[in-house]
Amino acid sequence: MDHGANNLAEVENFHYIYSCDLNIPVEVKIGTLEGDRKKPSYKDLLDDPLSHFIHTQSPKNNSDLLVTCQLFSGDREICLPISTAYKPFSTRFNWNEWIKLPVRYSDLPREAILGFTIWEACRTEDSKAVGGTTLNIFSKRGVLRQGMYDLKVWPNVEADGLHGTTDGRVSGQMDEMGRLSKLAKRHRNGQMPKVDWLDRLAFREIEKINARQKKESNNIYLNIEFPRIHLNDINHSVVYYEEGADDVNIFQTASEDSLMLFDPDINEDNLVENKHHILTRCQKSAAVDKELKPNAEDKKRLGKIVDYPSSRSLTADEKDFLWKFRYHLSAEKKALTKFLRTVDFNVTEEKNHALEMMWNWEPIDPEDALELLGKEWQEQNIREYAVSRLNRAENEDLLLYLLQLVQGLRYENPDCIMNGLREDEKRYKNMNRRPSTSRNEIEISRCSDDTQITDSTSSKISNKINEYNNLPAFLIYRAKEDFVLTNYFYWYLVAEQPDQIAGKESSSFQNNIFSRMLEWFALVLNSSDEKTKQTYHHLKCQQQLVRNLTQLTEHLSRFNTRQKKIERLREMLKDQEPGKFNFVQFNPLPLPLDPAVTVNSIVVDDASVFNVGLGNLIRILNIVSFYFSIKQSSMAPCRLTFRKYESNDDKDNYVTIFKHGDDMRQDQLVLQMITLMDRILRKENLDLKLTPYKVLAFDNKHGLVEFVESQPVREILGKDGSILEYLRKKAPCNDEKAPYGVQPEVLDNYIRSVAGYTVITYLLGVGDRHYDNLLLRENGKLFHIDFGYILGRDPKPMAPPIKLGKEILLDVIGGKDSEYFTTFKNHTITAYLSLRRSANLISNLFSLMLDANVPDIALEADKTLKKVQDKFHLELHEEKAVEELTKIIEESMSAKFAAFLEQLHKFAINMRQ
Repeated sequence: MDHGANNLAEVENFHYIYSCDLNIPVEVKIGTLEGDRKKPSYKDLLDDPLSHFIHTQSPKNNSDLLVTCQLFSGDREICLPISTAYKPFSTRFNWNEWIKLPVRYSDLPREAILGFTIWEACRTEDSKAVGGTTLNIFSKRGVLRQGMYDLKVWPNVEADGLHGTTDGRVSGQMDEMGRLSKLAKRHRNGQMPKVDWLDRLAFREIEKINARQKKESNNIYLNIEFPRIHLNDINHSVVYYEEGADDVNIFQTASEDSLMLFDPDINEDNLVENKHHILTRCQKSAAVDKELKPNAEDKKRLGKIVDYPSSRSLTADEKDFLWKFRYHLSAEKKALTKFLRTVDFNVTEEKNHALEMMWNWEPIDPEDALELLGKEWQEQNIREYAVSRLNRAENEDLLLYLLQLVQGLRYENPDCIMNGLREDEKRYKNMNRRPSTSRNEIEISRCSDDTQITDSTSSKISNKINEYNNLPAFLIYRAKEDFVLTNYFYWYLVAEQPDQIAGKESSSFQNNIFSRMLEWFALVLNSSDEKTKQTYHHLKCQQQLVRNLTQLTEHLSRFNTRQKKIERLREMLKDQEPGKFNFVQFNPLPLPLDPAVTVNSIVVDDASVFNVGLGNLIRILNIVSFYFSIKQSSMAPCRLTFRKYESNDDKDNYVTIFKHGDDMRQDQLVLQMITLMDRILRKENLDLKLTPYKVLAFDNKHGLVEFVESQPVREILGKDGSILEYLRKKAPCNDEKAPYGVQPEVLDNYIRSVAGYTVITYLLGVGDRHYDNLLLRENGKLFHIDFGYILGRDPKPMAPPIKLGKEILLDVIGGKDSEYFTTFKNHTITAYLSLRRSANLISNLFSLMLDANVPDIALEADKTLKKVQDKFHLELHEEKAVEELTKIIEESMSAKFAAFLEQLHKFAINMRQ
């Protein structure tokens, strides 16, 4: 250890040792005391005449001083104070003495503080301290301090271990001294080039500046020095490290006088609780539990637990409580998933008992079975039960969940898919007759042979397993029976295989579960009857159409202007050269976007390219200054009109938007949710006139969108001045009973659609709402497009949770006092409560999408379910939840900053045009 301040050689690397390896005492050098001290008042002199000598400027007229040094950790003393030796002073207070403390560096805590207190050498018990100061031994980065420091001395107080009371390094003061100190430290550490003659001049000037600053500050400063650590003539830093510190769990109790202790058993199992768990779950208790009946209070608690969101974890006490009344709950289908969460599947006896009860439980609804197909449910018997319940769903319902069911394949045993593929290959290869594909004749093996249960229960369970006893087989054979399911199932699988669109096969293709599913699905379709073979042929034709459209749009990206793109697009569509795809006339095939529609041609003259920018990025630089970044998309979407097969009426044409370069999977998910919510509301006789247009993502760069004839609200406001005036023009009514001169049905459509999208966009956390992605149809139905931001994300600052400006609502219906505003509120409340009752279904669907690489879900997958569930306010009663929604609607309608941002957006759009 070098006690000098010798020049350091220039270092290229950071050399360090751990503090726990430095087994030598802590040392510190007491240097000088500098600066002016405040003179005592006359009252102080009368009370203590000797204070005159303590505060005089010159040491020759001053009593001799000494310095005590002490270590603290928090407000606790680590050692007794160590004092400097007696030394008479003549011209300045200069101790220049190294003090060795009775503590080793290896024993220092991370928060160790050195405290220095200055005393009179001849002090008595009643003497006051001249002053005190403290300094953390380790820096904020955990590095032991080295070199010299000038510490501010706080007059008339003793140093203590409380952070901030006598801190020697006060931020905000002596900025120049602090800056020069940091530069000098960099020079010592070899981080600056050394020039001897220039260094001597610089340090001499630094000393002058420091002396001047100290004098002008009217403070006292104590100079101290920490030793430098050398190893093999190389300066080393000492980094704080305590072996095993990461495993220590410290708990702060409520009492300020209590100590923080390490509990080595904190992460270990509680043996008493484990024993209690075994005793309560054994078969001997089953006879007693069968006769248990909950009282009124128990029933209330059971109902509360059963209504918990599916993502909420149960406490040990709640699990025991549900297990205790499991026989009573077995008649309640909603309770099954909660019961299964109480089971420890590592205990064979408990697992077998739970599985037997599962098959004897009141059968759950198909939508509740979705929860059992998530990542956390790896027990194969449970997944098979979920599939057996899904098989009871109608095709129309299954289509609503199909996107999530395909994503649920990620959590299946890979052997399940491989075994099914191999068995079907073998069976179809060896059959000399057309393979039967009826439900009763299909035999699917279990996913793995190691999924076993005891003989006492295996026969009972196996008799209840549906012939589709795993999700992959269920999806393939169920989809095969209905072409609409076949179409979407095929494209959902293709979307997970980007190389399929390009017609390539990568090395990882064979190892992907989705590619195996495609291979299996193709085998089943091709090896069955003529109808399924024709179905597979249609799918391959669809893929060829999409592949050619993709190549076409990629070619358009080479052109800069919209007009050139349109001209080139129409030229390529007209091209009928041999060997090229004939867009003008091709064999009839179901449209991938809507398989109920058969098309055989693209109308060339209607083909166009949208002039759409990528968006407007608004960044607040200060309270009145904004920066706009407006970019033009080189891959603008194409409008393609398909002519329906055997139809000569242009009104029957199916208009689409082909998007290249955009990930449509998030839009696809949002539109699926809108379709689902519309279905839920309609079941409760609430038609909110939604427009759930169709979206199909082919992969992460291409997609097809249904085009709905409409106008952006921004254009309507610009041309007609208001939405009400637009509706008067499109749906006039001279009847005196007609409100505002608009056909009652059209105005009702408008109010209902605004109410519907108000609730839906709030629940899904849709962001980036402006009047360019709010569209209005001539029949009064308003709807939203472009769902690039969901789950609370928004590129604009301070955006309201709902886009509900006065132009959208109040200007149309006549203000808050209008009867139509009451109608609007009633629709929103009714819709919110209806969807709130289906919160578990919506949460289950989102839970299956957590690993689907949907952009806004992938950002914070662990928080996705909480974001969704928070919007339902499930912890509140219905009345309170409605109050929260009403408050949010009121805030959104009166959001001034949102109106300001809308004007900025309008300005940015005008600049672009």
